[in-house]
Amino acid sequence: MRSVIFVVSVALLMALVASPDAVVFGQIVVSPTSLSFGEIKIGTSYTLTVEISVISGGILDLGDILISGTDQHEYTRTLVQPFKSNYLTDSDPPQAVRVSFTPSTVGSKTAELVIWYLPGSGLGAGDWMSLSVSLSGVGAEEAPPPTPEPRITSFTVSPRSIYPGESATLEWVSDNAD
Repeated sequence: MRSVIFVVSVALLMALVASPDAVVFGQIVVSPTSLSFGEIKIGTSYTLTVEISVISGGILDLGDILISGTDQHEYTRTLVQPFKSNYLTDSDPPQAVRVSFTPSTVGSKTAELVIWYLPGSGLGAGDWMSLSVSLSGVGAEEAPPPTPEPRITSFTVSPRSIYPGESATLEWVSDNAD
């Protein structure tokens, strides 16, 4: 029978308190664990950020960081520079990955940011592992522009003077009336 021992360090507890939406797997912390972009108009873009950190004296290499899934073409990822991917330790600042959602059609869009990493890098130990951050957003139609209110640019009254009980003609010119 194999037993597994989990060690919770002060650094791990601080990471979890600082970001309740973080996932800790071995020596890597990814925060947040999901990105929800809400409704975004077709053809426009919105960007959110994921941070990757190492805890507890860990060492790891980051591999591919890619987007996969049904609607992967609706999302793009950018590594925030300077981005360190080799021999990452707990003394390094969090590594940031920006994810942009640019819907091309109306409707719900889902994908995932997949982060490949090698724990214990430089020590010759371990196999490549991956973590996923779920991505969701909704492509929304752009609302048509509001119909402008008619605006009268000039008017005339004929005859110029009218008295009670008389009729008159009113003519006007509008710059946007149909």
